[in-house]
Amino acid sequence: MLKIRQKKLAYGRIRETLLLFLYLYPLTIRRQWKLISGIEIDSISISNEIYIYPVLFLLLGLLSFSSRQKGEFNRSTVSLSHFGFVLFGVTIMIVSLLMNIDASFEQSLYASTVIILNIVALAAFNSSDLDSLIKVNRLIIMSTVLYSLLQIYMSFNMRTVANILGNKIQSKNYINENQFRGKLPLGFPTTVVFYFALSIPFVYLEYNRAKTKIRRTACIGASFIILIAALLTGSRGGTALTALMIIWSVYSISERGKVARATAIILALLMGLVFASSYIDLSRIFTRFNDSSTSARIEALITSLRVVLEQPIFGTGIGRYYHRIFDERIISIFGQSTLIDPHNAYTLLMSEIGIVGFIAFAFLFFINIRPVMRIKDSKWKLAARQLLFVFLVYSAIGSQVINEISISIIAWLYVGFFVRFASLEKHSRIKEI
Repeated sequence: MLKIRQKKLAYGRIRETLLLFLYLYPLTIRRQWKLISGIEIDSISISNEIYIYPVLFLLLGLLSFSSRQKGEFNRSTVSLSHFGFVLFGVTIMIVSLLMNIDASFEQSLYASTVIILNIVALAAFNSSDLDSLIKVNRLIIMSTVLYSLLQIYMSFNMRTVANILGNKIQSKNYINENQFRGKLPLGFPTTVVFYFALSIPFVYLEYNRAKTKIRRTACIGASFIILIAALLTGSRGGTALTALMIIWSVYSISERGKVARATAIILALLMGLVFASSYIDLSRIFTRFNDSSTSARIEALITSLRVVLEQPIFGTGIGRYYHRIFDERIISIFGQSTLIDPHNAYTLLMSEIGIVGFIAFAFLFFINIRPVMRIKDSKWKLAARQLLFVFLVYSAIGSQVINEISISIIAWLYVGFFVRFASLEKHSRIKEI
């Protein structure tokens, strides 16, 4: 019995280490190092994440199987519905490759692989107890706060860092002479702010579980730091979503009609924001609504709808028009110049796999997250619904959840985190929450 227990602990540590690497790799490894892959598409190097993540998922799957063989609880890690979802991803990949065999075979293969990896990430969490999930939750909070501090530092010291690394600062990265929209290892500011918005539900899950005033205060402080970092990205939609999540969370944690306390917290955050605005240029968020970036996104969305109408039933094939690996952000579709990213995951998917494929994708997605909607514990239910809200709403203003491998893996892992909790709760593996 002692040997079996030791093996279980060993498997658990290896599994946690692999998950930690899977989570931290896209956050911490510089883009230049990720591009050391030896693989090119259209003479452009691609991220080595495209083959690192499959290896990690394979190892996690083998460990999951070994744990099951040794009696460790591991039900619903990979359900029949999840297997069907993965199989559907493989099917649309094959169909897209056949459709794009002469046009953009490699682009289609890469884009399809990213989608499949995202689906697989839903089942990456296979923790056998609540304590493991709580540790993950705290890791997410700590990493987000550290990343927020990095964002804040880079926004005012990008010139110094660029000089050290030998990089050049493009003019479009300037907010003013002293403030910049720096690019972090995870990606562009619009991608980083998505990461910040996704993390807020985890902060307030910890707040709800906290038994001391110090921990609750720390959670409020963490949310303020994340909000400041979101503002510094200069992303209007992402910052608004982050702020909305904080307001929603603060009012949700006010029990027994303690609206006054929640309002006081919001007012304190607003006062802090007003104070911060004395040192931060927020003009891009609050005043530049008619800039070229906004108009370009609207035109890209309209063009993507035209692509949907070209082949509405089965789509044009993944990666045919909207390449994931590119040098130029502007492409020509139907003789019209437009952004290579429509900034809308829904129209992007519909244009590539058609309305039929989109309905099937959406159906399989909601079948796989259905357990999350049945979570009984109120604290976890609130956090899960907030996360899904961010995931689905941000998909309407950005397509990162399916076309940027670094952030999409994290986003789908987060959803899988709550899927795993729902499984543990359903099978009575949670004694105390």
